[in-house]
Formats: sequence, C-alpha cells, structure tokens
Amino acid sequence: MTRIPHLKCLSTVKSMNQVQGLCAAASPGTHCPMHTALSLGVRIKGVSTLVIGTAECAYYSRNIPLFSPAGTDGLHWTYLLDSKEVVFGFRKGLIQAIKEMDQAGAKVILLLTTCVPVLMGEDMDRLCFELQSEVGAVLLPISLGYFKCGGYQPGYWKTLLALGRVIEKATKKPNVVNILGRSPKEDHIPAPMILPLLEQEKITLRYLAPESTLEDFISAGDAMLSISLSPFMNPLGEYLAKEHHIPLVSLQDVYSIKEIDAAYLFLENLLQVKIRQHFLSQQTTAKKVQRMAAQCLKNRQYISAHVGALQPLPLSVYLTELGMRAIMIHMEEFYPSDGHWRQQLIRQDQNPIIGQMRNEQADAAIVEALAPDVVLGDWGGRALNHPPTVPVLDLYGQVGYERTLTLLSRLGKGCSGQKELSAYGAL
Repeated sequence: MTRIPHLKCLSTVKSMNQVQGLCAAASPGTHCPMHTALSLGVRIKGVSTLVIGTAECAYYSRNIPLFSPAGTDGLHWTYLLDSKEVVFGFRKGLIQAIKEMDQAGAKVILLLTTCVPVLMGEDMDRLCFELQSEVGAVLLPISLGYFKCGGYQPGYWKTLLALGRVIEKATKKPNVVNILGRSPKEDHIPAPMILPLLEQEKITLRYLAPESTLEDFISAGDAMLSISLSPFMNPLGEYLAKEHHIPLVSLQDVYSIKEIDAAYLFLENLLQVKIRQHFLSQQTTAKKVQRMAAQCLKNRQYISAHVGALQPLPLSVYLTELGMRAIMIHMEEFYPSDGHWRQQLIRQDQNPIIGQMRNEQADAAIVEALAPDVVLGDWGGRALNHPPTVPVLDLYGQVGYERTLTLLSRLGKGCSGQKELSAYGAL
C-alpha cells in the first residue's frame, strides 16, 4: 500500500491540530469559521452580531447581513482594530462599542473574535463577565481564530452552543420536543419520516436551526426531549441535557437497525406515543438488506472522502460492524463527540489514516494508489468511478431506516460494480 508518512493514524489524533493535509499541494482553504458564525447569527431573528477583527474581516463579511431573512430585527456591526489597538489592546474601544449596541436595542450580542484578537490573547470571557452587569444585552463571546480550526464547522456548532446560554429554566411540557438542526422552511430537503409522525401524534415540534427566532431558543428549556439531526447541533443538545435535564436523542449518528429501533423505543416510552409500528415494514426490509450487506461488504476496504455535513467517525463505526475496513478518513472537523467515536473505532481494531483532502487533482492520484474497493463521498476521481464512488452528500438531514437503506443499497452497488442491494437480492 502507498505510504503517507506525514499523516497520523486515528489512535494518535485527538484534535484538528493533528490532522494534516493529504498532499503538499496548495489549497485555497474553506470559509473561515467567522463567516459561518456570522451567516448563522444573522438568520436568527432577534440576535445581533459584532465581528471583532481587522479590515480584511470586515471586507470579507460585509455582504452577509444584507441577505438576512430576519430583516432588520438585529444589529450587525463590525469593530475594526486600528494599528494602535493591535499593539496596545482594544479593550476600551470594544467596551464602548458594546455599550452603543446595547443602547441601540440589541438583545443578544454574538461577539465573534477573529484571528488577530485571538492571537493578541484578550480574555473575552472575562471582559463579558465584567461588563454584563452594565448592559441589558446578553453577551456571548465566541473565539473563531481560523488558525485554531480545521475549517468552517466550528462557526456553526460554537455559535449554537453559545446560544444555549440564553435558554431559560422552565417547567417541562409533555408534548414539546426540540428538533435540533432542521427548519420547516427547508423544503429543498425531504423531511425525515419521524417528524411528520410525531406531529400526527400531537407532539409540538420546536425547530432550533437557522431561520428560528431568539424566542425559540429562550423557550427551549420546557421541552421533554431534544432530537438532533445534525452534528452541528449535538453540542447544544448535550448542553441542554446537562443544564436543563432534557434528554438528547441523536439520530444523526445512528445507522444500525438495532440502534435505530432502540432510539425509537426510547421516544415511544418518554413521549407515550406509538412510533415503531409505523416503521415495521421498513425495519423488516432493512434487517434483510443489512444481513446481505454484511456478507457482501465483509473485508472490503474503503476511503471516506468528502461526506459533507455527515459525521465521518460514527459512519465508519457502522461500516466496521458490517465487516468493512477504513484505509483513510478525510476529517474536516473533530467534533466534541468524536472522542467517543474514536475510542469505538480503536476498540474495533480500526486505526485508519486521518487527513484532509484539499486538492482534487493531487488527492485523486493518492486515492487511486491506495486502491480501496470503494470511496465514500465526493473526491477528485468521482467522474472516472475508479475506484467506485458511493454518493452520500444528499443523506444529510436524513435519519432512521430510510437513510440506512439508501446507504446500504449504494454500498452494494459500489462494491459489486453494478447493482444495488434490496430485500429481494440484487436489483
């Protein structure tokens, strides 16, 4: 097998600081986390933002608030550091800017600190703690130095986690569920079957996602349960479980038939509704397909490439249960929960190479040299389909049996080179 000595294996990777690029080719990089944090902040009605950085940061972010669906219900300002502040500090000027935003009517201010302020070492948590008693707006500092992040993902999950601090303690309502990572306005992505079923059972779904409102977040403490459909949302769900004693059911990282059934059984018992009976046909089909997949995929090797917003490590845990072995996993973010999934893979005697695929042309040659049986997700050689490519980008936002059935069918087609698996054999 082709050796890639500069990359580390999973057993030695515990953060994004240890994840290197697959090849030495130049990379344009991804959006910085400030960009995604700001784009999220301006889409939540009632939230204000203050980008703290240099002129480059202001130029880069200047147009984002213009496309906010929340309109003018929120202030979106930028605090530019001048050369003197870069040398001697910006604390005094920033405090004045925060007070002006407070006087202008800001309710919650996301303080988005970019690379230079982070490098300067200003303690934003302490500054906000000391200033909070002097202003009415809730101050939420978020450190977004690009050099500390692998890509744009922390801009999402750090912002959502910070918004957890506005959630108020409340008496639990037995028919209210927080849906984390989905908006009812996302009609371009099919809704998972579990959501309309819960609504049929008279369960009120509170969606916490872009295009939600500040009030949605503030009132989220009264829910009986949180269901996560996105890895960006799991840190917030875990915060709700810890601080508000709201159980979290994470469906975004559950693939096996047994675990899906266990999750739905938990929902039934907690909410006192009938869910599993609606999935009996799907479950029966999925069990058959999963058994066939375990035979077809045993000892097959794969590379996990760009899988979009899917979390690659829990996906690899499931594929290992089917008998597959990972050669390499492309990781764009090491999420807080990835420590758990890392241990799971190591216990399964899996220790794949971990890297970042940043340059399609150069990466494709390495992938071909590694000679996997199949490549999951997007990569430079997808058009040639050698090795075969299994598309997964469209699985984001999908959960449950329907997602697993789609994944297994595509894996069967990829590994056989022709046909997809079904409950009745190869189609």
